[in-house]
Amino acid sequence: MNTRLLSLRHLSLFTWLMAITLLSVSLVLAFVGFSNRLMFKRVLLRSQDNMFTALMRASMEEIEAHCNNVEEAINQNALEYKDKSFHTRARTVQLLDKCLQSHELLCGAEVIFTESAPEDPNRDFTALYVYQQGPESILLERDAAQDRQEPWYQLPILNKSPVWSEPYIDSGSQKLMITYSIPLMDEQGNPYVILTGDIALDWLDSMLKDLPVGDSGEPILLSAQQRFLVCGNKDYVLKESLPSLAESCTCPEDKATFERVSQTITTAESGRLRFKYPGTKEPVWCYFNRHPEIGLTLACVLPEKRVHNAIANMTRWIPLFGLIGLMLMAVPAWGIARSVARPLSKLRVAAAQIAQGNFQVPLPPAASNGEISSLISSFDKMRIDLSRYVDDLTETTAARERLAVSLRVAHDIQLGMVPKDFSAGMEHNIDLYATMKPAQEVGGDLYDFAFFDKDRFYFCIGDVSGKGVPASLFMAVGKTLLKSLFHSMNDPGEAMTAVNRELIQYNPDGTSFITALAGYFCPRTGDLVCAYAGHNPPVVLRKGVKPEYLRVKPGLPLAIVPDYTYVNEHFHLDPGDALFLYTDGVTEAMNPEGECYGEENLLAALEKNWRSGVQPCTQAVLEQVQNWANGSVQSDDITMLMFVNNNETSATGK
Repeated sequence: MNTRLLSLRHLSLFTWLMAITLLSVSLVLAFVGFSNRLMFKRVLLRSQDNMFTALMRASMEEIEAHCNNVEEAINQNALEYKDKSFHTRARTVQLLDKCLQSHELLCGAEVIFTESAPEDPNRDFTALYVYQQGPESILLERDAAQDRQEPWYQLPILNKSPVWSEPYIDSGSQKLMITYSIPLMDEQGNPYVILTGDIALDWLDSMLKDLPVGDSGEPILLSAQQRFLVCGNKDYVLKESLPSLAESCTCPEDKATFERVSQTITTAESGRLRFKYPGTKEPVWCYFNRHPEIGLTLACVLPEKRVHNAIANMTRWIPLFGLIGLMLMAVPAWGIARSVARPLSKLRVAAAQIAQGNFQVPLPPAASNGEISSLISSFDKMRIDLSRYVDDLTETTAARERLAVSLRVAHDIQLGMVPKDFSAGMEHNIDLYATMKPAQEVGGDLYDFAFFDKDRFYFCIGDVSGKGVPASLFMAVGKTLLKSLFHSMNDPGEAMTAVNRELIQYNPDGTSFITALAGYFCPRTGDLVCAYAGHNPPVVLRKGVKPEYLRVKPGLPLAIVPDYTYVNEHFHLDPGDALFLYTDGVTEAMNPEGECYGEENLLAALEKNWRSGVQPCTQAVLEQVQNWANGSVQSDDITMLMFVNNNETSATGK
């Protein structure tokens, strides 16, 4: 081993360059091939997910549409049967014939009176059944005592509402059937007659066979009790279910798989899951959609090897192309290695000493070859430049440290400009809290609040375009103007209009603007009036109501149009109601996948946490936003302001 390592160390520079070049090219080609394979797999899986999720949804919608049409037809006939004149045999047969003709899927219908049905001199039967046989309708007088034992009779009586039965094999036609039963109630609210409609499910079998699952895929139809209605194994039909298969498994892994699939299909109406197929242990994907009312679950089981086979077909030529590319790269690699190895071998010693920091080392004398002379001159210039660079780097490092100190001071000054004392709101029965987290040392967000008098609690929040020092300077001007003009005026719209006119003077080139929301809140009456300048709408939180965004006319941002007029928006906060204001750094925070935190996540976070208090709620939202980012660089400043009206005298808004 030592002899082999020693021989490798003494390989020529030319050999090393050739080996490294070809090895690098090989690794790049291998990486490209591996990356392509992963990309193809991701694309194919996404395509498969989209296709079969939509396919399951569309198929279930088709089933639901058919069943809804059947329900509507039977319900319509049931309304007519509430007329007691229909209770004769002739009128009942006429109604059942009409019911069968109302929808092509209906193959049978029955009217059966309950044991508690009141006496009716017009009624001359107990149970009549009409079924379709070719173009003719066949009438049967059923054994009422026997039919009353069937689930399709007992369930609507128990629930006192229409129900779909569990699928079953019809004894006469030997077809897979499902029955829709609707009870009619007497004046006391008790069922006195049941009207049913039977549907043969053979059309479902045909529909499943048309699904594009290929030779290796398998469509499956399950009942509400997860019994197999349609599947590849005919012995399972109406004899086995997912729970029974799990119970009969001797392999713990297979049993756990059946139980997981059964639980997932029971708890979710649609979705997908990946598992190893019991017995074969082959990875498969299962896409399913369940209709909770009808009780049918439609699923497709697809082996994962479908994707692998497709990837193999797409990438089978990549190794050959890589080998050809490697062979073609060997020719220029040989030329490059030869042209570089010779001059470098002569300068190796000098270069090693320069690399150690000895800039005063003398270079070898220039040879007659012009290329070598140029290389030696370059090394000499590099030595001088490196010496200067070390000196400049020392000075630059010191300057950067001074700049960092200045930015930290600017950061502290900026944070010092926004109010931090939230206890003042308690004197006016307002719980108040705010936080600001710049994306850089200094940022362009702003918030402010103040009690101008006992009936004017001033609040504002804003976001300056851009980030960094320019945005922070424009923010300071905007914050000062907002507070000053809102203090001197009683109308937020007029005050915002005046702020806009003033800011235009500080923005002659039109490169900056401010989105803002500012207004007054009267704790005594609960009235809130504010003006919007293109800012995000706030969230209002009320007791017993889900959080919602206030519907406002946002207006244009400040410092864009000189003569723009802003209008007032009026709202009311009852005792216990809260208002949450924020900048777009909250909703537009991105995770590593480039997905925004979004308005729906913000509503969910506020709904969960707002009753815990303004500070815990605000900190919880900030923590969820940071967890969403999951280490990604903060893309924008984050600012939040929240207050709660605790004044009981403002309940009526007077």
